[in-house]
Amino acid sequence: MTHRIALLLGLSLISGIASAQSQADIRNQFFAEIDAIKTEADAVNAKMLAPEVYGQGLELYVDAGETLAEGKNLDKVREDLTEATGYFTQALEKAKLAQLTFANALTARTDADKAEAGKYVERDWSKAEEALVEAATVLEGGNMKRASDLAGDVEEQYREVEADALAAKAKAAAN
Repeated sequence: MTHRIALLLGLSLISGIASAQSQADIRNQFFAEIDAIKTEADAVNAKMLAPEVYGQGLELYVDAGETLAEGKNLDKVREDLTEATGYFTQALEKAKLAQLTFANALTARTDADKAEAGKYVERDWSKAEEALVEAATVLEGGNMKRASDLAGDVEEQYREVEADALAAKAKAAAN
C-alpha cells in the first residue's frame, strides 16, 4: 500500500513539474520578443526617461502575464503583448532622445548618485528625481524647448543635491 502511495505522489510531482515546465515554455513563447525589447528599454532607463509610454506598455505587459497565468483568452494575451511591444519600442526611442536632451542633467544625476544623495539627502534627491521625470514627460509630449529649459533646472538641482550629500557624508564621517 505504501508503495502505491509513494508511486502516486511521485507521479503527481512529475506531473506538476511537467505542467510548470510547459507553462514556462508557453510564457517564453509569448513573451520572448517583448522581454527583449523591455530589457533594452530598462537598460536606457525608459521608466524614468519616457514615463508615459513605458507605463502604458508595462500595464499591458502585466495584464498579459496575468491573463496567461490564469489560462484565459490567448488572443487577448497576444493583443496586449503586441500593443505593449509598440509602447516599449516608443519608450526606447524616447528614452534615447531624452539621454541626448538631458545629457548634462544625467551626468549630474550620476555624480549625485555616486555621492550617495539618496542616502544622505533623501528628500532633495527625490525632488530632483521627480523634476527629471517631469522634464521627461514634457519631452514625451513633444515640447523640446520647454524640456531643454527644464533639463537645465534639473541639472542644477542634482548639483546642489550632490554638494549637500557630500557635506552630509563628510559630517557623518567626522562624527
